[in-house]
Amino acid sequence: MNINSNDSEKEPTGSHLGKIISTIRLSKKISLSVLAKRANLTASYISRIERGERKNPSYPALHMLAKSLFEPERLLLDAVLVDEGITPPNIENFNNLSLTELLKEKILFSEFLIGRTQATIEAKVALLELLTLLDQTLPELSRHDESSILQSIDALSTILKLHQAENLLKV
Repeated sequence: MNINSNDSEKEPTGSHLGKIISTIRLSKKISLSVLAKRANLTASYISRIERGERKNPSYPALHMLAKSLFEPERLLLDAVLVDEGITPPNIENFNNLSLTELLKEKILFSEFLIGRTQATIEAKVALLELLTLLDQTLPELSRHDESSILQSIDALSTILKLHQAENLLKV
């Protein structure tokens, strides 16, 4: 993965987000074209973000950039907040949250697939109910708890099957 000489000579300019992306990309010796291919974006789009000419990129674009740079998504999201004049939440506050609360935030505010189906709000809620149940019962799992967990999994499975059927009917 070589970067061409033009990439390596450019100083990061523009927005905070652009500076972060450019600095990480250059430090990892990733060219714009390689990053674009990894993130399924165009090199010109990424270049405009780096120069601060493209404001407020979409969440999916930020997600793919973070994933393609092998960096935490939160880093890029916080940079967007800084560009908008908002102080990002202090990561220390997350230390007081339980694993379930952290997962709840991630599940509710992320777009993802379950199997080959886009997670709908109903599927996300069912998944959260399952995680909450697991969080409450795993330390002292009983037969009744196992039954409740299986019922929650069945409920989530039913929701997913319904949405898959709806998607097939739309085609």
